[in-house]
Amino acid sequence: MRNYKTNILVFRSLFPLICLILWSAGVVQAQQVFVEGVVYNTEQEPLSFANVIGLTEENGPIRSFAITDSEGRFKIELDQDSSYLLKVSYLGYEDWSEIVDLTREYGFKTIVLQPAANNLSEVTVVYELPVAVSGDTISYRAEAFTTGKERKLKDVFEQLPGFEVGENGQIKVNGEKVDKLTVDGKDFFTGDTKLATNNIPANVVDKINLFNDNNSFTPMNGLGGDHKLAIDIRLKEGKQNIVFGSAEAGAGPEKRYLGHANVFYFRPKVSINFIGNVNNISQQVFSVQDYFRFNGGLNNLGKKSGVSMQLSSDELGLGLMKENKARNMDAKVGAFNFTWNPNSKLAFSGFAIASDLTSLIEDQASRLYIRQGNNSERLISTNEQGTATGMLKFNTRYTPHPDLHIEHDFMLKHHKTTEQKMLRSESDFDTRAFDADHSIVVPAFRQKVDVFYNENDKNVSVLGFSQQYNNKKTGYALATTEQLFPDIIPLNTDTVYNLFQDSRIYTHKMDFTLNHYYILNKTNHLNFTGGYTFSNQQLESGLLQKMRGGQDVDFGEDGLNNNVTYQFQDAFIGLGAKSKIGKLTINPGLTFHRFQLENTQLGNTESFSKYIMLPYFNAKYKFRKSISLKLDYSIQAEFFDVQQYAQNSVLRDYNDLFYGNSSLNNAWYHNLSLNYSSLNLFNFTNIYGMLSFQKKYDHINTRIIYNGLERVSIPVNVGEPNDFLSVLGAYERRFKFLKLDVNANLSYAKYNSLFEDNELTFNNSFTQRYVGSIETVADNFPVLEVGFKYIVNRYGNNVVSGQQYITNRPFMNIEVSFLKSFILVADYEYNWYKSKDSATSGVYDLLNAELYYKKKDSPFEFKIACLNLLDTKSIRQDFFSDALISTNEYFIQSRYFLGSLKYDF
Repeated sequence: MRNYKTNILVFRSLFPLICLILWSAGVVQAQQVFVEGVVYNTEQEPLSFANVIGLTEENGPIRSFAITDSEGRFKIELDQDSSYLLKVSYLGYEDWSEIVDLTREYGFKTIVLQPAANNLSEVTVVYELPVAVSGDTISYRAEAFTTGKERKLKDVFEQLPGFEVGENGQIKVNGEKVDKLTVDGKDFFTGDTKLATNNIPANVVDKINLFNDNNSFTPMNGLGGDHKLAIDIRLKEGKQNIVFGSAEAGAGPEKRYLGHANVFYFRPKVSINFIGNVNNISQQVFSVQDYFRFNGGLNNLGKKSGVSMQLSSDELGLGLMKENKARNMDAKVGAFNFTWNPNSKLAFSGFAIASDLTSLIEDQASRLYIRQGNNSERLISTNEQGTATGMLKFNTRYTPHPDLHIEHDFMLKHHKTTEQKMLRSESDFDTRAFDADHSIVVPAFRQKVDVFYNENDKNVSVLGFSQQYNNKKTGYALATTEQLFPDIIPLNTDTVYNLFQDSRIYTHKMDFTLNHYYILNKTNHLNFTGGYTFSNQQLESGLLQKMRGGQDVDFGEDGLNNNVTYQFQDAFIGLGAKSKIGKLTINPGLTFHRFQLENTQLGNTESFSKYIMLPYFNAKYKFRKSISLKLDYSIQAEFFDVQQYAQNSVLRDYNDLFYGNSSLNNAWYHNLSLNYSSLNLFNFTNIYGMLSFQKKYDHINTRIIYNGLERVSIPVNVGEPNDFLSVLGAYERRFKFLKLDVNANLSYAKYNSLFEDNELTFNNSFTQRYVGSIETVADNFPVLEVGFKYIVNRYGNNVVSGQQYITNRPFMNIEVSFLKSFILVADYEYNWYKSKDSATSGVYDLLNAELYYKKKDSPFEFKIACLNLLDTKSIRQDFFSDALISTNEYFIQSRYFLGSLKYDF
C-alpha cells in the first residue's frame, strides 16, 4: 500500500493543471456574446424545439446553435466582433434568416415564422440541423455535440444531453434503459448494447435517432403500454457500400499481448460485422455478466402478465470475474453479426459469439456473522476460474403485406465455467483449509414466434409463442482434513475428507399469449389478452464421499440425495385500456390467473391451485414537449423453481448446506415507480429524477441454523413485508465550453429473516452515492473532467448496531493534444475507504495512461499504454446480506506497459 502522504502529493501536483485548464476555458467562454430572442408563428403561439443556428456565411459551416424552449425563447452564443447569418427553421414553416453584426450592439429579437407552402423541402432542412423533434422521435446530429476527440460510440453518447453509458455498456436516457440499438436500421447484436458502444468508431456516426415505443410492425406503435426506448445510429455518407474498421496489435514486458479487429460493412440490403479480441491485459470485450444478461431480444412472454418465475438454470451460481478485481486475466472473443434483406418482404439477421476467459482472483475477506452472536471470520481465497461461452441467434422477418408481419427467433447458448479454489478460514472456533473444485455446464435453446395482424383500422392482433430448454449440470468437489456437518453427514473417518456433490436441473418452459387491440378512436383503445405458461423441471442430485482407498460412500439413504419433478402452469385472461386525455395518457388493466403447481419427490406428490387477480396502471403526463412525468404501478406474483422445493440437502459451499421447502407459496410484489424528465435546450439543462418503491409480501427469506460457522439454509415465506426504496436525481448543464453533471442515488432496503428458533430478525441497508463533475467540451482544447464521488454504505439489524463504510473518491480524466500528432489520455482516482469506527480503513489510488501518436490523415496510430501506473496492490469493497457483513480486499493486476500499432481502413 502506497503511503498516504504520497497519494496526497500526487493529487496536489495535478491540481494546478486542473485550475489552469478550467480557467483557460472560462477565458475562452468570456469572449462569447449572447443573441437572444423568441420565435412565434403567425398566430402568436410560441414554437418550441425550433432550430436556431449561426452560420459563418450563407450555407457555410454551423458556428453555434440553440433550440427554443416551451415558450419559444432562444439564446445563442457567438464570437464577439464578428458577423453571422442567423437562421431559424421549424418543420412546416418557411426558414427565417438575417445577418447579425456583432461589431455593434444587437438587441432582443422577436421572430415570426410563416407557414410553408411545401413541407417536403422543409423536412430535408430539419434533418441537417442539430436537433429535430417529430412526435416521439428525437434526432441528434453528432457533430453538433462532439468535439472530435471521441474514439468510440460510447464517447458520443456521453456528450448528448441525458445520455449515459454504464460500466456494462448499457445505455440509459434520462435514467431509462435503451432496449434496442440498430445501425442504419439494421440489427446490431440485438439484446445488448455493449458491443456497439465499445466498438463502433465515433468518426463514422452522423446522426443518432432516439425512438419511444418503437415497434417493427408499424400498426403496433402506440398500442402497447410498455415504455421502450430504441436507438438507430445513422452512418456518415461514404461509410455505406464500403468495408471499414480497424486492426490493432500490441505487446509488452512480462509477455503481455493484445490483438483486436473491427470490420464493418453496410449496404442497403446486406450488413456484415465482425469483432475479435485476444489479450492478457484484463480487457473484457464480452464478459460472463454480458452472457447472462444477453437474451438476444428473446424476453419471456409471460412476464407481460404480471407473473415471473426465477429459473435457477439461468443462474451461474459462482462469483463472476471482473477486470478490476482480478490478479490476472486472459480473454479471447469473436463476434459475428449479419443482416440480409433479399426483398422488401423478407429479412434475415443473426449473430454468433464465442468467448473464453481465464482469470486468477485473490482476496482476503473479514466477515462478521450478524445472526450468530457477531462471530468473525477471516477468509483467504485463491481462485483460478475459466469460462467458455457460445451464442448463436437467427432471426427471420416476413411481411407478405403491410397488415401481416411474422417474426421468428431462435437462439442456442452454451456456457461452461470451472473454478479451483484454495480457502483458509480463520474464525473464533477454529482454523480450517479447503480445496474446492466447482464446475457448471449449461446448454440452452430458446425460440420465439410473433405474428402481427392488422385486420382493419379498428383491430390489431398479436399472437406470441416462446419456448426454452435448459440442462444445467453442476459438480462440486470439496477436500478438507476436518469433518463437515457431523450431525447431518455420516462421514466415514479418513485422513482427508473428499466430498462430491453432483446435480442436474432440466427445464422445459413454454409461453403462449394472444393480444387483441380494439381501436375506438385516435385517443382510445382496448386490449384483450389471454395466455398460458407451462414449465416442467426435473432435479437430480447426489452427495458421496470418496475414500482414500478408492471406495465411494453414497448418502442416498440419509436424506442427502434428491430426485424431484416439478410442474408449474398459469392460464390467464386480461383486459386493459389506453386513453389520451389532453396531455395525460393512462393505461389501466387487470389480469385474472389460475395457477397450478405440482411436485413429486420422496414417493409423494403435492399439488395445489389458486386464483388471483393482478392489476396494473401506467400514466404519462407531458407538461410540455420536453417535460414529462410517468407513473407505473403493478402487483406482481413471483413463483420459484424446483431447486427451492427439493426437500433433501445440497452442499453449496464449504460451510453451507441447503434444504428446499415443498410448502413454499408465491411472493407478492407491489411495484411503484415515478419518473420525471425535463430537457431544456434553451439553456442545455437536463434534469431527471426517479423514485422506485417495492413492497414484497411472503417473499422467500432464508432460515439459518448455525453450528459454529457451518450453517443449514432453508427457504421460508416470511409474512412480514420487505420494503425497497430507491431515489435517483440528476442535473446536467452544458455551457459553451463546460459541462456540469451532478447526481445522487439513494437506496434503502428493509427485510426480515428468521433465527434458528423462528425469531424474526429485522435487517436494513442504506446506500448513498453522490457524484459531481465538471468537464471541458471546447473544440481544439484539452478535455478535462474533474469530480468527486462520496459513497456511504450502512448495514445493520436488531442484533448488530449499524455498520457504516465510507468511500471518498476524487477523480480526474484528461485528454491533451500536443505537437500536432500526439495525444495523452489519462484517468486517475483516489480512494479513501474507512468504516465509521475506523476499525477498517485504507487508501489506494489508480492511474492509467495512454500516449497516442498519429499523423493527420494517416491510417496508422501508435500507442503506449500503462495500466495501474502507480502499481497499487489491492482495492477494497464491502458486502452485506441477512447473514453476514463482509469487507473484501482484492489483489489486482500489477503495473504493466504495452505498445501497440493500429491501422484504420
